Amino acid sequence: MARRAPGPAGTVPWTVQEQLRSAARQLLLAGALAVRGRAGYHGARHRRAAQASLETVVVGAAPGGRGLTAFLPVEPGRPIAVRLYHALYAAREAVDYQRATGGMEAFDTAVEAGVSRELTEALVALVRGSEGARVALEWAPAAGAPEGAPPGPSRSSSRPATCPRCGRRAPAI
Repeated sequence: MARRAPGPAGTVPWTVQEQLRSAARQLLLAGALAVRGRAGYHGARHRRAAQASLETVVVGAAPGGRGLTAFLPVEPGRPIAVRLYHALYAAREAVDYQRATGGMEAFDTAVEAGVSRELTEALVALVRGSEGARVALEWAPAAGAPEGAPPGPSRSSSRPATCPRCGRRAPAI
């Protein structure tokens, strides 16, 4: 989040850090919901189980408060991270397709990869009031990369200019 506030160098306003943590939690919850079933909108379905699967997640703020690292244990976190990886890329591809063609049908296909209203709302929350956001997924070296995921770090980025496209589509997903 690129905001400046009075205070010591490398700090961000409390509200910015809270917004980042809240958006990150929404993003992980969307991934946990997608593991339990693919749906354009999950609502309350599977929410308790998804939230319970995130109870062992630990977080740490990056120096300067502009980043956040969430550590998911291999179980149950690995399936969540893999689904999130596929969903983030599907969302990016759907936005790119919509921008290029004006068509929204790529969002219908993206649901199969884990894109949902909850994910699009999390992405919108992540970039709100910022110049953009990057999400990076890395695998524990001891466990190696899971099947269906890249062997090294994977990064996805979003900017506020692209997220309204997700946000407009969110009610229909």
